[in-house]
Amino acid sequence: MASPELQALVAGLREGGPDLAAPPPQARIAFEDMLATIPVGEDLTFEDSTLGDVPVLRCAAPGAAEDGALLYLHGGAFVIGSPKGYRGLAGELGRATGVPAYSVDYRLAPEHV
Repeated sequence: MASPELQALVAGLREGGPDLAAPPPQARIAFEDMLATIPVGEDLTFEDSTLGDVPVLRCAAPGAAEDGALLYLHGGAFVIGSPKGYRGLAGELGRATGVPAYSVDYRLAPEHV
């Protein structure tokens, strides 16, 4: 059976989910609120960092090897979403591959075309 958090997320999506037709600032808040309902592994660690000059969120499970990395580009059609919102997914993908995942905090449209 799905966790209560996952059940709540699915129920919210069935009710229509966040209003993505709203102006981007409002849509971002609603989308982040939805993502905040997704469980995040308690043993995952998160650290703000940079790769080159690009901000990233480093997501790692215990025992992650340092001889590799997974680069994660979050969803959201380049308008919504964030590394923080997707940290659980990025961390679990890193766990599955045995390396830390780096979720890119790329600039969002329409402010940055």
